[in-house]
Amino acid sequence: MKFNNFDIYQFKKKLHNKKLVCFGMGQVLQDFLDDFSYMEFEKHISAITDNKIAESGKYTILSKSRIPLIKVNDLIQIADNNLIILISCSDIVDIYNQLNKFDYMKNVDCFAVNFIRSKTNKTDENSRIYPNTFRLTKEQMIPKKIHYCWFGNNPIPEKNKNWINSWKKFCPDYEIIRWDESNYNIYKCQYMNEAYKEKKWGFVSDFARLDIVYKHGGIYLDTDVELIKSYDELLYQPAFCGIEASRKIAIGLGFGAIKKHPVIKGLLDLYKDINFLDPQKHPNLVTCVKLQNPFYKKIGFVNNGDYQIINGMTVYPESVLSPKDMYTGELLIKKNTFSIHHYDASWANKKMLYKTNSSKELYKTLILNHGK
Repeated sequence: MKFNNFDIYQFKKKLHNKKLVCFGMGQVLQDFLDDFSYMEFEKHISAITDNKIAESGKYTILSKSRIPLIKVNDLIQIADNNLIILISCSDIVDIYNQLNKFDYMKNVDCFAVNFIRSKTNKTDENSRIYPNTFRLTKEQMIPKKIHYCWFGNNPIPEKNKNWINSWKKFCPDYEIIRWDESNYNIYKCQYMNEAYKEKKWGFVSDFARLDIVYKHGGIYLDTDVELIKSYDELLYQPAFCGIEASRKIAIGLGFGAIKKHPVIKGLLDLYKDINFLDPQKHPNLVTCVKLQNPFYKKIGFVNNGDYQIINGMTVYPESVLSPKDMYTGELLIKKNTFSIHHYDASWANKKMLYKTNSSKELYKTLILNHGK
């Protein structure tokens, strides 16, 4: 197959008089259609295929459109120069390798949702509007405190120590506070307690970091965040956070707030009535990004990647707190970049890490090394 690296606008033009088949009918595709609903991509989809589809002839409803489902083997009946494959799941490498071995697919154009997102973010960044100053108030509001969590009593890896040292380098007058079992009550909520017993430290921190900043104020950073300049400019406002390449808010990138900020309280309330373990005692590995973003949307957040303020919390575009692309691994430092989130993903299982790392390698091999 011919792998392409287009942004969303180029991709839309490419679909003219083409047959679009999406490979993958799960959350990745649904999020893509939702996030770019104004493009109405569902109207261009001729069919959806998936390795879990046992027979052709059935239909699914996406964005109110009735779309045929076909078996992977039935692609041979429609494969020609007018066919476009969109890999709409996270198994980019496995799907690409699966289809690329067929001769009838050799002239078919192939795209991946995650790579389209990445290229689109780079395109849109060139036209994004930022304020002249990041200081929104005359007086400093957020205290010079950097909080981080390290549960589990394991030693901190050297790479994480180096990133923590960057905090000390660029924010030498900030109080840096480590939170762990010695100074934080991990029994505060059922979700956190269950995550702790399962040794899922990242999910323990999902609640703890909100609770800590709500009570004490300051900035929270995951230990895989590297500073490249001082956070001083971000302290002159009630609260801030950033978005990642998905265009969703991700507080693990780093966030800050005054004490008792209402948005932080709203996020804390999300954890009141949920468990980390399901009735069969299986861990719920839904990320905080997925769990929390419906709340952000309710209070006015628009996931278009732009600078915006919701309920007194500034939301910064990807380049400010997350210039390292989560899908491709590319690092694009801009003049407004304060820090880099390295996506250490210590919470992820081996399967998730394989999907992430292998797709980055595919991107380098098929796109970067070929200058596309």
